[in-house]
Amino acid sequence: MEATLETIVANAQALVPQLSERAAATERRRRLDETTFSEIRSAGLLKIFMPRRYGGYELDWGAQIQAGRALANVCPSSGWIVSVVGSHAAYLGRLTKAAQDDVWNDGEDVLVATGSVPLNPEVKVADGGFLMTGQWRFSSGIDHAAWVMLPGTVAETGGMGFFLMPRSQVTIKDDWYVAGMSGTGSKSVVLDDSFIPEHRHMPFANFFGARERSEDVNEGNVYRADFQLFVGSAMLGPIVGAAEGALRLIQELAMAGDSRLDRNDSAVQLLVAESAAEVSTAVCLLERLVERQNYYATHAVAATAADRLMLLQDRTFITRLCTRAIERLVDELDANNLFGDHPVQRLYRDLAAMAQQVGVNWDRNMSACGQKLLGLESNEGFLNVE
Repeated sequence: MEATLETIVANAQALVPQLSERAAATERRRRLDETTFSEIRSAGLLKIFMPRRYGGYELDWGAQIQAGRALANVCPSSGWIVSVVGSHAAYLGRLTKAAQDDVWNDGEDVLVATGSVPLNPEVKVADGGFLMTGQWRFSSGIDHAAWVMLPGTVAETGGMGFFLMPRSQVTIKDDWYVAGMSGTGSKSVVLDDSFIPEHRHMPFANFFGARERSEDVNEGNVYRADFQLFVGSAMLGPIVGAAEGALRLIQELAMAGDSRLDRNDSAVQLLVAESAAEVSTAVCLLERLVERQNYYATHAVAATAADRLMLLQDRTFITRLCTRAIERLVDELDANNLFGDHPVQRLYRDLAAMAQQVGVNWDRNMSACGQKLLGLESNEGFLNVE
């Protein structure tokens, strides 16, 4: 049976009961366990952006967001691995066919990790490729990844690009001790004069831009569209899912009389209703955002300046709505619900951690949007493209 958005989401929802039971242990372990990762693979959640030519599903953008949203209702870290790290298959699907063959020729739906914050990296031209040295932070899912794709700048040319290598080529630095999203296992990776062949490198200009159909380019829209339209939105799946999960748990506490949230108190009723409306609005904005992303990808046309502004503004506002909704209610919980292993506290911590990400950070992104709305050059180059 061919995979669809509906079957993918159903497969994710089927994992929720067991992930709920393991969520506390996942946080303590600071990564997913092998059983959880195996279940995610068996559910086909790593095939969403694996190209059809290799046996994947090649679905449109948003399928991973909805799958991650379902898992994040109980375990945001699992939702992050599916929605954010799982999206890296779409990144790989934009590299050279030779690079894709290296990863997928055996038909395995493997996890591809990245490293979003480079620390003093060095990339030098070598015979047939490049030599890379340095450290990259926030490599989510690295313990389960088979391949790693890292950004770097070539010293001789100043050109920035992605470089792909097997995980065996990197050293994992276990420095992931954090207040939220602990279960993502986002440790650092280190390279020491590692060789990367030329075909596993792609300059950013080629990677992010729209491309024409050819036998080397996968058919799916996500591999051919302007990729800047998609970047930063994958994390909205776990963000919205975490907010939905926390809201549900707090409602259950109030109805059970297990907190200061007395459901017979009109003030509490107003608080819950306002938070529920905010989360519902976030869901609506998320649906609109994904719809617009896929419209431009499907029709192969450039996004308007107004839509570029909307994409950044909406993904940031979605995050603000979710964090504000849950923060309002957590402030009203009694002391019995303050313990770190309480599921509401775990979801709240994870939500706060995700809201710090650059792609959804309120101060950074809304300031950039405000500059554009007031006729100024924006600090976010994505908005300055007319």
